[in-house]
Amino acid sequence: MKGKISKSTLQLFSKNSTVGERFNDTEQKGFHARKLKTGLGLYYRYISPTGGRKTIPLGSFPGLPIEKARAILSDYIGRIAAGEDISETIAQKKQTHANTAEAYLKEIYDSVLAKKGDGKNMRADLFNHFPELLKKPMSSLTPRMMLHWQKTKENENLNPQTIKKVFSYFNAMLNHAAEKGGVIDENPIKKFKLEVRNATPEEETLLRLKRNYLDLEQTQQFFDALDKYQEEKRVQRTNSRNHGKPHLPDLTQVTYVDYVKPTMLLLYYTGLRPGDALTLKWEEVNLKFKRLTKVINKTRHKKPNPTPIPLSDAAVNILQIWHKQNGSPKFGYVFPNPCTGLPYKKLYKPWEKIKSLSDLPSELDNYTLRHNFISHLVMNGANLLSIAKLAATSVEMIEQYYGHLQPDLQVKYVNQFASMMELNFQENIQIL
Repeated sequence: MKGKISKSTLQLFSKNSTVGERFNDTEQKGFHARKLKTGLGLYYRYISPTGGRKTIPLGSFPGLPIEKARAILSDYIGRIAAGEDISETIAQKKQTHANTAEAYLKEIYDSVLAKKGDGKNMRADLFNHFPELLKKPMSSLTPRMMLHWQKTKENENLNPQTIKKVFSYFNAMLNHAAEKGGVIDENPIKKFKLEVRNATPEEETLLRLKRNYLDLEQTQQFFDALDKYQEEKRVQRTNSRNHGKPHLPDLTQVTYVDYVKPTMLLLYYTGLRPGDALTLKWEEVNLKFKRLTKVINKTRHKKPNPTPIPLSDAAVNILQIWHKQNGSPKFGYVFPNPCTGLPYKKLYKPWEKIKSLSDLPSELDNYTLRHNFISHLVMNGANLLSIAKLAATSVEMIEQYYGHLQPDLQVKYVNQFASMMELNFQENIQIL
């Protein structure tokens, strides 16, 4: 079939043709459309400057408008006339893209990140902080490029520890590509050492504030804000039911209007990481024995076995009410999104809402409830090993980030030991 290729002629051709048929353009020799199982493909057939006929794809119709297809075609014809083999150029570009860090990330490394508890955040950091480097072939990366990247991040006032963290993500991906992916012979920046400046006092202060705990007044504000949140939801639902949506459930008859309050309270009473609470399943909860056994998301690639965590009476009561309110399920997520049945990804928006309903400091993030749990245990003199087990972390982490809350702890232990030894010594003297 022949004729001028246009929107109308291609629509007619698509309707009346069978798979494999061609529509040849009468205005430009070699330009044609082909009926495919998935629609229409636009192509250009030409004589290569190196000899022989070759066909290159331009795009699919109607995704590629005819006007744009002719513009691309005009560019190709000029380059072919100048001696360029467009087919080879396209093949080289495809090969180059296949060797980029971005292609490796999407095609292979995604599955590696999926096995990590914070894999989604790591993937987001790679795309957010390395947009230009990801587009380059991995073998072409150099230490100089990384120095330029570091300087750019410092000029953006990115925290030094954040620079160090996201660089480790990028470097780990390159190591994987060399050692397991078989895509590159070796990590091209393996000899590059990232040297970041120390955090300024202001930055340290901000980090300390984010890892702060709630005082008595702030704790009351937190609980009051949860009640305000629930009341707002109830009022909104009542208004909706009164204005054309009577089919919506009446929230005045339930203890929790949605997942926000029970999730926040569970975080408060257990110190769980937000991600672990959001992905918690009923089969991991034992209300009778007041404990949960959870594979911690952050460390599941290293520690695949469940971590037992005892639950306080307050935490058990929250889960019992929520369990009964949702039909006493035996399996499935504890806090699923009712629209998808899957866990909510983050608690950022609910936490911001709770802060807006109170006078809590704006710098507090949704890890505050975990910090609050650990901090109060430390300040009350709890054994650091016990705290580490309750928080599913290491003693070293507790000492590093919360040790300042027990400044005299080591002196206390030394004096306890001395007193105990002195008492034993005196008892032995009396016996003699």
